[in-house]
Amino acid sequence: MAGSNHAEAPLPSGLKAFAWRAERHLQLRWWVARGLRHKAVRIHAMSERLQHLSQLDLQRRMREQRDRIVLARSFRIADEDEALALICETASRTTGMRPYAVQIMGALATDRGCLVEMQTGEGKSLTAALSAVMSSWTGAPCHVLTSNTYLATRDATFFAAFYAACGLSVASIGEADQSATRLAAYAADIVYTTAKELLADVLRDEISLGGTPTPTALCLQMLSSGGAKSGQVGRGLGVAIVDEADSLLIDDAVTPLIIATEKPLAGFEDAIREAVRIAGLLKQKVHFDLHPEVRRVRLNDLGVQVATEYVDDFRPPWASPTRVVDLVNLALTASCLLEQGRHFVIEKEQLILLDEQTGRRAVGRHLSHGLHQALEIARGLKPTPLSEIAGRRSFQRFFRAYPRLAGLTGTAAEAAKEFWFIYQMPVVRIPSHLRSRRSDLPLQLLTDENVKLTAVAAEAVSIAAQGRAVLVGTRTIGTAERMALLIHRIGGTYRLLTASDESVEAAVVAAAGEPTAITIATNMAGRGTDIRLPATVAAAGGLHVILAEVNDLSRIDRQMAGRAARQGEPGSSRRFLSPDDRVFHTAKAPLLQRLLRCACLFPPSIASRVGALLLSVAQARHARMGVASRRAVLVSDLQFEEAGL
Repeated sequence: MAGSNHAEAPLPSGLKAFAWRAERHLQLRWWVARGLRHKAVRIHAMSERLQHLSQLDLQRRMREQRDRIVLARSFRIADEDEALALICETASRTTGMRPYAVQIMGALATDRGCLVEMQTGEGKSLTAALSAVMSSWTGAPCHVLTSNTYLATRDATFFAAFYAACGLSVASIGEADQSATRLAAYAADIVYTTAKELLADVLRDEISLGGTPTPTALCLQMLSSGGAKSGQVGRGLGVAIVDEADSLLIDDAVTPLIIATEKPLAGFEDAIREAVRIAGLLKQKVHFDLHPEVRRVRLNDLGVQVATEYVDDFRPPWASPTRVVDLVNLALTASCLLEQGRHFVIEKEQLILLDEQTGRRAVGRHLSHGLHQALEIARGLKPTPLSEIAGRRSFQRFFRAYPRLAGLTGTAAEAAKEFWFIYQMPVVRIPSHLRSRRSDLPLQLLTDENVKLTAVAAEAVSIAAQGRAVLVGTRTIGTAERMALLIHRIGGTYRLLTASDESVEAAVVAAAGEPTAITIATNMAGRGTDIRLPATVAAAGGLHVILAEVNDLSRIDRQMAGRAARQGEPGSSRRFLSPDDRVFHTAKAPLLQRLLRCACLFPPSIASRVGALLLSVAQARHARMGVASRRAVLVSDLQFEEAGL
């Protein structure tokens, strides 16, 4: 199957594009998945027969298989089934979790370079761990990439005994780790980290080596110097297993990671302060127009006239009409388009950006072209120094550079064509171990935002009173706090989980499944969060998930709803919608909003169906916009590669 390095592969066109599509369809034919499933069932039965082995015999047979794989440099040896069965038995003894046949099937597909779609709660973490052992036994550096540092640390710690029993070392890397810690961590066989941390280290290594080295040049440099060059921490790219792959490979694909160095610009701070002052004098629709869907502000003729009247208040080189207009546009963008709680938070007099897809803090990420400094000044903070770019790369280009790339997620079907087009990774859907018992209740369409949130609060309190647990999902911290206030007003109790206080995440998640518990969370709870339910809650109906704010992409809604009814437990979910929802604003779809307002007049059952249809249209439009953006970046990446940049 797939899994080769695509960094130098040109975009397919003409007959080649047709051949690529045909190859994808062949790789996704039913007999491929059926063959993997039969093999997995056979391996699962074999692993159960190994339970009688003593620990010494198990370790001896593990060493024999590992030695064969090291010599072959590939896991696909003649007795691959026995090798994986031994790994599964070791996992059972060290973690207390015996891999199901569907998890073994996922590990086999991942080892073949596929994108594996497993339903939420089916044990993707254990599947990734099995695949990591299979990859690491071949001698290649193995990176398991998670959506946040919390999950990386959690999984590396949990599976440490399993990896040790397989003769492998494991480490995790977080945002607070220094160079010495990172150097030691990358020496491990398996490294758990985030894509941001890994790419940042790769870029810093390239800067220390004076450019992007070829694998041969890197090996020669390490041999001649007796190890890594001073300042270099990594040991190259081998195998990447990407958890929540649609988030990292699709949603964050075009986001560039930039390594910057300070470069003060004379007079810029005074100029941007003056621009922020002028921006405060201007009025929307009188002096400027907002375009939130593309995050842009445009001064009209009157706005330009007012702004240029203050040219004399600026010092050179900023004292020109063109530069003053540019600075005022920058200040208006910071003041009018970037919202606290949605785009950033302020902690200890520091501005920290938020990841809009996950709701988590993006520590170390900065807005470019002076926008970050404008935002800090607009919020009354001390601006950080300006910087210049020392290294830059999109995540899409970075992942295409891996010799072997695979991934797992619960929501891959919607982006299957794009996974193949960009990464040449076929999507393999893994059947559920147990039939899903989740009940997706009809969407509720309400007339406006306030009515909608009031209805959400009422349903949360009502469901919790039945002895069930409730998870309320929002897109922003501001909406989460409004929900908390509404629930409190009608006598409910709640726990709040947002990016403003990630330190309590583990404690909040641990208590989220308790009887009558109401947990309000941003999208940070939508991935990698396993809410355990006691028997009393399961008997009462399980976890109920409420999407108080729908997302721009249906995949993200599915991820949040997937917190309920995991591993055969009962559960339910419901989406709430109003014409005021941001998904319609950012999709540039005023017609859909008007139709939605009309639908609010229909009987509830009809309004629900119409609302769901219009929402799917808006989300499909967002998906098309994202595909176009990522393909444009891919063309740009290929041009950079052809130029050797």
